[in-house]
Amino acid sequence: LSLDDMRRRAVQEDRQVVASEPLSATKLTRVLSGEGEQGLRVLLVGTDAMAARLFATHLTHDGHRVLCASHGEQALALALDHAPHVLVSEWDLPGLSGLDLVRTLRQSHVGARVHVILLAGRDEERRILEAFENGVDEYLPRPCDALVLQARVRAAQRVVQ
Repeated sequence: LSLDDMRRRAVQEDRQVVASEPLSATKLTRVLSGEGEQGLRVLLVGTDAMAARLFATHLTHDGHRVLCASHGEQALALALDHAPHVLVSEWDLPGLSGLDLVRTLRQSHVGARVHVILLAGRDEERRILEAFENGVDEYLPRPCDALVLQARVRAAQRVVQ
């Protein structure tokens, strides 16, 4: 599937998502340059509802705008429409895996700039090298403490701004 096909498919699915309207081309240009923004746009993918609320609470407290997606295809559509600064994704997602999401995003103009934090179980540490080789910037073991994630996003903010 092409990026546009995956985007259309994800948008058509009826999944819970916290988002606003897609960015226009003009606004996307301003967004990619970081013009007029204080906090980051953070996309959370695949975390359970309770963890997502906890993560979102901590991140919005720091002034970030949080978008949530339940699966990889939906995350891809949101990423292409909203150009997040940081993507926090589970490795194992329904459909498009977290690693496949990163690979696909890295092929786009928007995805080339996103800071990626991958959440994976401790037993998957051997696969982490594969993740870094495919565009992941950071790895955090699951379960992930909300304060640790908040600190990692603050560190990412120093990099992306």
